[in-house]
Amino acid sequence: MPPIDVRGHSLMYDDGGDGEVVLCIHGFPFNRSMWDEARLALASRYRVLSPDLRGFGESSGSESWTLDDQANDLIELLDQLGIDRVAVLGLSMGGYIALNLARRYPERLWAMVLIDTKATSDNYDAKQNRLKTAETALREGAAPIAAQMLPKLLSPANADDQRLIERLNSMMLTTNPKTIASAAHAMASRPDSTPYLSTMALPSMVIVGNDDQITTPNDAHAMVAALPHASLVTIPDAGHMSVLEQPEIAYGAIRVFLEQAQQG
Repeated sequence: MPPIDVRGHSLMYDDGGDGEVVLCIHGFPFNRSMWDEARLALASRYRVLSPDLRGFGESSGSESWTLDDQANDLIELLDQLGIDRVAVLGLSMGGYIALNLARRYPERLWAMVLIDTKATSDNYDAKQNRLKTAETALREGAAPIAAQMLPKLLSPANADDQRLIERLNSMMLTTNPKTIASAAHAMASRPDSTPYLSTMALPSMVIVGNDDQITTPNDAHAMVAALPHASLVTIPDAGHMSVLEQPEIAYGAIRVFLEQAQQG
């Protein structure tokens, strides 16, 4: 698809399939290609929309922004495409943005899938680590960030999967260092979504890899306990990238959930 000008930035996106719209929001520091399997798994029944967030992939706008800005961009994208309501899928940082949408634009969502993410804000140590990430990216580029993150992303069961490792590295290494810094600052300053979970009455599913050491199964359980209409799916032999590590299991669960959410 050709890019769309959204709030002064050029946003690239993939758009395919027919039916109710599923909006896929990628994680940090990745891009829309992490949703390639989503299009294969879901496009026979749904219209799958997967943008590169501002500054990521082929979208412009690496300068300073907040998660509110990213959420507003997505609403503007939906408006320009004439899309009223979506089911939102968000992984990690994409989950933070999905929660932002559910809090600020609940009328635009008909279902929500939170993948390898959490509702709580960063504690002091986590915020300091984010700021160090930003400084390192601006000083040394994306390579040290990728090297630091990669060992934490995958389950031990997938630690030697060279195809997956190369795919993750390719996405991380091609991310603009200024975007990495902007994202780190944005995530460090994000609010705690926990107090708002009880107000999010839409059908929700939380997916977590059983070996996720970044956003843990405990984080997932806490969200499910607070959301009014939520189910939990734990993916075996998966870490922080469960939809890439075990796509058949993850997307099988997502398909069933979306069908049930449509039926009300």
